[in-house]
Amino acid sequence: MEEWAGAAFLNADDVIGLLDKCCCITEVKGFAHSTKYDKDNFVVQVELSNQTTRLWTMNKTSARNIMKELGSETKKWVGATLELSVQKMIVRGESKNVVIAVPILKKPELVKIK
Repeated sequence: MEEWAGAAFLNADDVIGLLDKCCCITEVKGFAHSTKYDKDNFVVQVELSNQTTRLWTMNKTSARNIMKELGSETKKWVGATLELSVQKMIVRGESKNVVIAVPILKKPELVKIK
């Protein structure tokens, strides 16, 4: 993840400050290794509803939510709109605010029958 040193990463405070708590995936960056925790993290770039761009280290809960609705082919995630929320979770033994995402699926258009 050192290649993105200095980049702005999405955090719970970013989401709490949004009026419209959603974002759009603009780019799938892929996996990056965190030397701090010695694990691979999945990173995407998102544009928030306030037009701010952030990198986001996606957590497992959000990844499962997205895969359930959009599939596991991550290239197809680009352009997807996500509803964001902040939940308290235990992370490495500490209670922390965590960003959780769920895809917003477009409702099918109604077709008039003649």
